[in-house]
Amino acid sequence: MYFVHDDHPGRRVALGYCLNVLAGEDLVALERSLEQTCAAVRERVAPDGVLGIGLYLPAKVAFALAEDRAAKRRDGLRRRLDGLGLAAFTANAFPFGGFHRPGLKQRVFEPAWDERERALFTAAVAVIANDLAPDDARHVSISTHSGLHASALPADAAAARERVLACGRGMGLALGALDLLAQRTGRDTVLSIEPEPRSLAGDTRELAAVWPQLAEGAREELAARGVADPDAVVARHLGVCLDTCHAAVEFESTAGVLERLTERRIGKVQLASALRLPTPGDDAVGRARLLGLDEPVYLHQVTGRTPDGALVRAGDLGELADDRDPAWDACSEWRCHFHVPVDAPEPLPEAGGLTTTAAAGGELVGALLDAPERWGTDDLHLEVETYTFDVLPPAWREGGLAAGLAREFEWARALLDGRGWRPA
Repeated sequence: MYFVHDDHPGRRVALGYCLNVLAGEDLVALERSLEQTCAAVRERVAPDGVLGIGLYLPAKVAFALAEDRAAKRRDGLRRRLDGLGLAAFTANAFPFGGFHRPGLKQRVFEPAWDERERALFTAAVAVIANDLAPDDARHVSISTHSGLHASALPADAAAARERVLACGRGMGLALGALDLLAQRTGRDTVLSIEPEPRSLAGDTRELAAVWPQLAEGAREELAARGVADPDAVVARHLGVCLDTCHAAVEFESTAGVLERLTERRIGKVQLASALRLPTPGDDAVGRARLLGLDEPVYLHQVTGRTPDGALVRAGDLGELADDRDPAWDACSEWRCHFHVPVDAPEPLPEAGGLTTTAAAGGELVGALLDAPERWGTDDLHLEVETYTFDVLPPAWREGGLAAGLAREFEWARALLDGRGWRPA
């Protein structure tokens, strides 16, 4: 699970796979997935070692498992992880529940951060994640969204600012819980805000713009609750989750991302690929293949780059039907938020010129691997995340889930090896 580098003593990379790829909505389903899928992946990629995993716990599971009276059950689950050779060093608290349910789409952002349930859910996940984390974990990362879907932001500027501040206050409520947890565990839990296209923070540019208001709201909430040093709590427990799929969809450059993350704690990095279609106007096969991937569960935001470098945006893949604006077909490239395996062939089979952003994701992660001083933490949490496995075309998921996850692990390990990081 851990990787070290001779030139970076004291630093580690923790590599794992996000379990939001699994559809279970109760603890029994989670335990079954650990014993079957996760154990099978570990046998393939680390038969004599430990496999890192990122927890995904729907709210109804998290609330029940975080209760004081469930402490023994958490302890039993931790022992089960140890026995299976699994280490849960991070967690995903973005989807509240029903993540694989048809019709979810932008409701994945509900509850928003100005709703109390979001903070309570996040705190519950943090309690569980800390109890399940390996003893040598230096921090625990909890990924979340940036506040709400952009469509929920009021058009009036004053009302919009107040809602962003309210989201920040919700984050402050969660940060207060994380700080109390740190006093018990002796380790930081980093609430890691994940930019996603068409959300309050669609990319790291928008995150940088909205960060001061979120932090202001968080400090207000902490001060109102009697916290002596709200600035210190925000600095210690509020960070960023960088998703390489999302960054690629918005055509973010590696240099730009690194510059904008300066002085931000990188709680975790999610390694994922988006779909890209160069010269869409000249590729009828590629267009048809991409548009045919529209499905009713997940959001598939699309960004196009025009020949002069401007960006055009769609909220979901289904918006690019036959009656789309002609400006889309004049684009030099389309990129779509559709998580595909990082090891997918280039280009994709029988799909015209449709390919992926794996190279861009690898470049961004590689730059971070070369510069641990930018992490803001001693360990870089690296989590592979392709939650769309069940809706991928059959040719893209050959061998089943465990085999697919193992291939992605191997791809990520090769990336680490290429930058001089070796298993600890």
